[in-house]
Amino acid sequence: MEKSSNRRFGVRTVAAIVAGLMVGGMCTAMTASAADDSAAGYSATAPVNLTRPATVPSMDGWTDGTGAWTLGEGTRVVSSDALAARAQSLASELTKFTDVDIKAATGSATGKDISLTLDASKKAELGDEGFKLNIGSKGLEVIGATDIGVFYGTRSVSQMLRQGQLTLPAGTVATKPKYKERGATLCACQINISTDWIDRFLSDMADLRLNYVLLEMKLKPEEDNTKKAATWSYYTRDDVKKFVKKANNYGIDVIPEINSPGHMNVWLENYPEYQLADNSGRKDPNKLDISNPEAVKFYKTLIDEYDGVFTTKYWHMGADEYMIGTSFDNYSKLKTFAEKQYGAGATPNDAFTGFINDIDKYVKAKGKQLRIWNDGIVNTKNVSLNKDIVIEYWYGAGRKPQELVQDGYTLMNATQALYWSRSAQVYKVNAARLYNNNWNVGTFDGGRQIDKNYDKLTGAKVSIWPDSSYFQTENEVEKEIFDGMRFISQMTWSDSRPWATWNDMKADIDKIGYPLDIREYDYTPVDAGIYDIPQLKSISKGPWELITTPDGYYQMKDTVSRKVSCALHRKQASRCRHPGRREAGTAQLRRRVRRSGSAQHRQ
Repeated sequence: MEKSSNRRFGVRTVAAIVAGLMVGGMCTAMTASAADDSAAGYSATAPVNLTRPATVPSMDGWTDGTGAWTLGEGTRVVSSDALAARAQSLASELTKFTDVDIKAATGSATGKDISLTLDASKKAELGDEGFKLNIGSKGLEVIGATDIGVFYGTRSVSQMLRQGQLTLPAGTVATKPKYKERGATLCACQINISTDWIDRFLSDMADLRLNYVLLEMKLKPEEDNTKKAATWSYYTRDDVKKFVKKANNYGIDVIPEINSPGHMNVWLENYPEYQLADNSGRKDPNKLDISNPEAVKFYKTLIDEYDGVFTTKYWHMGADEYMIGTSFDNYSKLKTFAEKQYGAGATPNDAFTGFINDIDKYVKAKGKQLRIWNDGIVNTKNVSLNKDIVIEYWYGAGRKPQELVQDGYTLMNATQALYWSRSAQVYKVNAARLYNNNWNVGTFDGGRQIDKNYDKLTGAKVSIWPDSSYFQTENEVEKEIFDGMRFISQMTWSDSRPWATWNDMKADIDKIGYPLDIREYDYTPVDAGIYDIPQLKSISKGPWELITTPDGYYQMKDTVSRKVSCALHRKQASRCRHPGRREAGTAQLRRRVRRSGSAQHRQ
């Protein structure tokens, strides 16, 4: 979908937008009086009962000053040339939120201005991501030791001023994250998540100062020994480079995952020679045959293809649920392989761990660090898991988190309590319960607690899984994850509960709402009618007829064959399925049939 360039979310335009914005199931709009901008700049006397608007994550340790500062006519965002793009972005954003015409400028700031300052000497105080805000006679100052630190500071400025209160109390705060890694798993592993949705997700992450996304997805394979796996759903190199560039600009590390040696059906469905066969000779497309050197080579070639498209220093190989629904007893060839490869008494678990270590060695040669899920980590006789591997702990099977701490492993908390699933109702992050029950980053699956200050605990993340994706659309998911994303932001950056209860925090996150990119996105459904869709020529030449249904969906009918190919929700993401292809996002389809020039409405 194209984004509207002329929608403005200002304090003077409430009536125009009241019907438009839904946040966490609530309509949000600016509510402050336009009179707030009548006297821009600092005043030594603050209005009675003036309070500072909340931010998420919170800015703990705020020290009150004297007086107040007001954004109004004449306010600019002033920066050095190095931060000019950040200044322009914030100026444009605040103009749309406040309806005050704010310009970006370079040079010296006045007391009316917002200033962005890069000061490398603050590195010891603020680290790589922290920032300092000063509100007073010099205006509203944002100071960071790095570009990303300044950017995160602008997110808090935006959050405070987008709530409609344009006068802020004087004061100062310096804040930096408690944990190094703060983010999410986003699984486009069995479906296609539209690139539009990924863009909006990255914007939401940036607004919350989240910096980590594990993306389980398929990059379209092109090598001779992998290209038969180029079945839908996949992303092109251009797709990936585009959203990785955006993520990096926001300080977000995008880490790819190809799950192995289990969950490999999307890669192995056309490569039976690499599939693991059980004792009866039956092959399973979900399981890579780790005893077959050519199968291992196939996986390493996939790593090679991802290398250079992503900018991260990490590789995630999954390594979970290899034997889900079965056991090693049904694969005696792995025991034979283990004994041959790793010595007498070796078990299939040694072979499994040996495979992980082999991939670790392979990615280290590329300058990367390996990450895995935890459930396959068990006590083995002949092979020990390499200590340099990052373990993302989601499931209470295998070795317990405290054991891994005692052995000095690096851990990330990926507990099931922070899972969403489109179909499994047990996986729905309950932010209220977690907040009110004092969950913290040291609280692992099943309530197992480690020291939240363990120096090799990198942080925590939520996880967004498609599972049976037809139960929910991607835009329904966008609404559902609103609260939980803000909870994990608070717990991983501030590690505090400045709100007495979740209901208090919920009231504030609803006031803050979504960032501008999500608010400006055009969710308008396409009209019923007949369309040419060039991108679907491989399925049929069309044209395609979109027919509305009483329950809020479309049917897509090929006007030549008259075959109905899918059902598509008019307001949410697609439930469209084509033979040999998996779910395609509505936003992606809308981009094909609307306004882009690549699709033409026939009537």
